Amino acid sequence: AANDNGITRCEFCVFAAADEPAILRSRYEVLFKLLRRYKYLEKSFDEELSKLIKFLRGFNTGERTKLAKVFGYCLSNGVGSCACISSLFEEHLVKDGLSVDFARTLFQVWLQEKDIQSLSAALKRAGLDSKLMELLPINKRTMEHFESSFRGPDLQPIIEFQRLKQS
Repeated sequence: AANDNGITRCEFCVFAAADEPAILRSRYEVLFKLLRRYKYLEKSFDEELSKLIKFLRGFNTGERTKLAKVFGYCLSNGVGSCACISSLFEEHLVKDGLSVDFARTLFQVWLQEKDIQSLSAALKRAGLDSKLMELLPINKRTMEHFESSFRGPDLQPIIEFQRLKQS
C-alpha cells in the first residue's frame, strides 16, 4: 500500500531489496539515521537483531544473505552491538550450518567496510573472539574445516585470526 508520498511500505524492506551492495547499504543508512535520531531505540535494536538471528531458519537463502550483509554494514559501522551475534551459537543454527553461512557473509561485508582489527576488537568486547570455532558443528570443529568454511580472498584475515587464537 502506498502512503501520501507514493512510497510503498516494501521499498525500505531489506528482504524486498535487490542483493546489490549500494541498495543494501541504503537500507543500513536508513537504520543508521533512525537510530541516531531516536537514541532510545538502540537497546531494543540489539534485542531485535538477536531475535532475527535466532529465527534464521524462517528465512530463505536469499533473505538470510541480505540480512547478513545489512548486519555486516550495521555492526562494522557501530550500529548495534556485536553481542547480538552470540545468537549464532544456538545449537539448532550451528547444526544446520546456518551459523557459519551467516557469519561468513557478515564477516565478508565487515572486512570490506573495515579491517580485521575492528572486527577482532568488536568480537573481543562481546566475548566472542575465542568462540569462532563453535560456529561449526561439533564433528567438524577442526582448523581444516574452519579454513574450508571461510575460504575466499576477502575472508583470509578471519582464518589468520583463528590460527593466532588457536596457537
